[in-house]
Amino acid sequence: MGDQERNCEKIVRAFCNAWFETQDVGKTAGFLCADIDFIGTGEQEFARGLDAMRAYIITDIQELDEPFSVAFPVMKCRLLQADLGSVFTEMILQNSQYAWHLRGFFILRRQREGWRILSLHFAEPGRSQQRGEHYPQTLVVERLRRQREELLNDTLPGGMMGGYIAEDFPFYFINDQMLAYLGYQDEAEFIADIQGKIINCMHPDDRRRVDAEVIAQLETGDEYTVEYRMKKQDGSYIWVHDLGRRLRAEDGRPAISSVCYDITAQIQAQEEVLRLYNNIPGAVFRCRYDETLSLVSANDGLFDFIGYTRAEFAELGNQLAAIIEPE
Repeated sequence: MGDQERNCEKIVRAFCNAWFETQDVGKTAGFLCADIDFIGTGEQEFARGLDAMRAYIITDIQELDEPFSVAFPVMKCRLLQADLGSVFTEMILQNSQYAWHLRGFFILRRQREGWRILSLHFAEPGRSQQRGEHYPQTLVVERLRRQREELLNDTLPGGMMGGYIAEDFPFYFINDQMLAYLGYQDEAEFIADIQGKIINCMHPDDRRRVDAEVIAQLETGDEYTVEYRMKKQDGSYIWVHDLGRRLRAEDGRPAISSVCYDITAQIQAQEEVLRLYNNIPGAVFRCRYDETLSLVSANDGLFDFIGYTRAEFAELGNQLAAIIEPE
């Protein structure tokens, strides 16, 4: 390596040390050309000209709780012309909070006072592209997954929501599909209406039952299913089938995420069938032809005939075989 390449590397090392380790704005800016161009890792991170770059460095340093140490696992320099050089480096910025792997691309120009940085681009290696891939197949998979979710959202009468596993299920999240389906303009309106508690979006007569059923099911597994009436923004209620799963939220707190879909039409149809059943004298029922003769539906006449209330028969497992005397 020639002297000029070594000088370029020396400038890059000193520049990164002044910015990230000693956090000296004046010294950092002293390594830059007046017409510096900068592109950072963020979508809107860029600067053109020394004043804009200085302002960016000041803001960056002010946002750091503590400085970084800088390591250069790889640094390569190439002299492009007599007064123009390029430096590529792998960088690791590390402090007590986290480590950050970056790649830096520098173009340097030799001026009267020495080598100065003309162009700077920081990049973060992409994790979506696997070893041996020229194009990130994981992005294709992610796109297909999103397409499936969009199809589900377009066809599912309902959406997704979640609450923290604590008293009254404090609000965790709700997706746009669920907000639109319930008639809310945005998440803030929904949170205000339920006073920050998911249980408040349920019909008051269903809350105690839902709370007990969810807790009981989560004691034996990580999933639950429950049906209840959910309030819409206009004050009306719909019946929903709630399929939920236990998870750990971003802040480490236990939470549940659930898919809720509207079964109002199904419930209304069942109620209509029950009304028809109850207008027929005597016992009318449907059951599965299995070992226990599991009851599917029945009119009030059946329970009058067998001498059990619906609740009492449900405690027996809704099994007709339980009340039939063996021959």
